[in-house]
Amino acid sequence: MIVGWTDEFDRWLTRAEEQGGRVLTVAVALLQALTELPASPLEESPTFKRVRQARRHELWRVAHPFDPDVAVRIIC
Repeated sequence: MIVGWTDEFDRWLTRAEEQGGRVLTVAVALLQALTELPASPLEESPTFKRVRQARRHELWRVAHPFDPDVAVRIIC
């Protein structure tokens, strides 16, 4: 899957790159999981969950396992 993002996400990712650490590691892993998809997910998994509140467009949440120090979710 080709991944594009907004300027706001780009600024957030740039700050994460400058700080390094766990947030960057998690963000990169989630983006990699997203780019490895051949198409939209057909079913939910621990990493990919459908956003049920979305009405106009099909939205998915890309998330990582619970970590008390880091919370990164990407909506796509």
